[in-house]
Amino acid sequence: MILLAKRFPFWRWALLTVFSVTLFFVLYGVCQSVFLLKAGTLVRILFPVTASLLLMGAYALWCRVLEKRWPEEISVKSSASGLATGLAVGFLVFAGITGILALLGMYRIESIAPQWNQVAISLADYLLVACGEELIFRGFLFRYIDERYNTASALTVSALVFGFIHIMNSGATVWSSISIAITAGLMLGMAYKASGNLWLPIGIHWAWNFTQGNIFGFNVSGYHSAASIFTAEVDGPDLFTGGAFGPEASIIAPIFGVALSIIFAFYWRLRRNQ
Repeated sequence: MILLAKRFPFWRWALLTVFSVTLFFVLYGVCQSVFLLKAGTLVRILFPVTASLLLMGAYALWCRVLEKRWPEEISVKSSASGLATGLAVGFLVFAGITGILALLGMYRIESIAPQWNQVAISLADYLLVACGEELIFRGFLFRYIDERYNTASALTVSALVFGFIHIMNSGATVWSSISIAITAGLMLGMAYKASGNLWLPIGIHWAWNFTQGNIFGFNVSGYHSAASIFTAEVDGPDLFTGGAFGPEASIIAPIFGVALSIIFAFYWRLRRNQ
């Protein structure tokens, strides 16, 4: 296998990465345009799912044509187990964060009245977000730095970049960006490194966003979800609730993120020593 970092000089890799980022935003923009045009539920589900498949196909084509290798990190063989594990982890972690807020009296369910059409649309939208961001930040950025330098540098740079792109979100602060870098950037980077595939971080990312916004009704990285299964009142210090940005900007989320990162790091060391 010819490694990405050895095959491409930095400038060429950077240009190709910019192209992949642009492709993601174009596809995401098309999906949002369909949403604004008030298309039917089925169309609004199929568009982001199709866009996700196109992104995965484009990544596979990149690896096959430009890197001269099969992209084992998105192998269909590991997709079911990786996604299932990731979905379970993402859900359980955010359920844990919500449970702590509930025990502290800062989260109270007021009603259960889901709009299932909107919930299904959000599930599809978050699949596209998870696929696009994981391919860019773990599939390209993390992998390139890891191959050229080392894992510590890859974790640090990819986590910081991932965290601070969220500074443009509604309600964002420097702390919210740092928190996302620790909670998600570090955790998802270690999930990729430990598993050797992108399905695990994609599953975690997908379930994390959906559980946060469309099950428990929190803001997701500053954005209010269109519909959630639970309608809840969140009331407490921003230090614990994350304020308008959502629980990702709380002090609780990074604790879970660091704990999971440590678990993934131990698993990675076990795999490496086998």
